[in-house]
Amino acid sequence: MDYAGAIERAAVAKRPLLAVCSELFLLGPTHGFAGWEEESFALFHEIADFFQVSVRAIHVCGSAKLGFSPTKKTQFTAGSSDLDVAVVDPQCFQRYVERIVHETNGYRDRSAFPRKDDGRSLYEDFKYYMAKGMLRPDLMPLIAERVEWARFFAGLSRKHSRRFKRISAAVYLSDSLFAMKQMSALQQYINEKEFL
Repeated sequence: MDYAGAIERAAVAKRPLLAVCSELFLLGPTHGFAGWEEESFALFHEIADFFQVSVRAIHVCGSAKLGFSPTKKTQFTAGSSDLDVAVVDPQCFQRYVERIVHETNGYRDRSAFPRKDDGRSLYEDFKYYMAKGMLRPDLMPLIAERVEWARFFAGLSRKHSRRFKRISAAVYLSDSLFAMKQMSALQQYINEKEFL
């Protein structure tokens, strides 16, 4: 699929960007899986099993999805590009949030949240993304679930290193919040290309 062309046509037609993102990221084919469909099905099932969700909850974003990164201005290259996965499932999102609430005593104990090089806690960053319906493992507190998540994706990355440099995932509360997350990248791309 010509994603760049689809984005340009949508921009010229002044289609709502949320609808465009929903179509492209939730319904469109994944560029990075072309010629690799059977392996991708197995990969999706592995990820779905790990998160205990339906395989339909697994989506791809970034250059692996579109064939190019709208923000980094790079093309997808098998073996050296990442695979960014989105797990879109409200029950999965809730399970992780409940564990985090429990482990942090209702966020009163923030000592398990990682810190930046300057010593600042990533709790505010975690809260910012969670409020947008997205859980990023790198911002989560250092609890067993985060360790298991990191271990699982490190193993997947090694297993599929000929196809992807690294495989990572974020969990989203809903389809619309996942699509909204993609909007800023596409809007930036549209603005820079001056389609309008």
